Amino acid sequence: MVWSDQLYRVLGWPPGQTEPSLDAIRAAFSTQDRNTFDQEMRLALKENAPFIFEGELTTQRGTNKRVRTMGKRLQGPDSNGHVFVGLIQDISDEYARQQRLGKALQWLETAGEIAQLGYWYLDVTDQSLEWSAEVYRIH
Repeated sequence: MVWSDQLYRVLGWPPGQTEPSLDAIRAAFSTQDRNTFDQEMRLALKENAPFIFEGELTTQRGTNKRVRTMGKRLQGPDSNGHVFVGLIQDISDEYARQQRLGKALQWLETAGEIAQLGYWYLDVTDQSLEWSAEVYRIH
C-alpha cells in the first residue's frame, strides 16, 4: 500500500512516520463509520464498482475530521490480480458550511412562519418553481 504525503497529513501523521495500511485508515474511523466503510468496500469489490463514503475520523493528533473516501478496483499488472485505488479528502470545512446553511434555512422557515411570509425559488434554466411551506399555507 502507498500513501501520498497529503493522506498522511489528513490522518494526522507526518509523511513516512507510519507504515501505510488499510487497518491504519480503518482505525481512524468511529466504530459505526468503520463498519459502513467496510460494507462499502466489500460491495465495491464484489460488484466491481466505485464507492463513495463520507464519515468522521479522528486523526493521530486527536483532531476530528469529516472526510470523503472514494475508491475503485482496477485490473492489476497480471491477468489474475486486481488493485484498489482510492483517496481520502478532508471535507470538514465544506461539511461545516453545509451544516450552517441548513441551520440558516431552518431559521428562515421559522421566521417565515412567525411573520407569515413565504419564499419561492425559480430555476431559470428549467423553469421549475419551488414554494416554501409558508407560501403554500398563505396561498
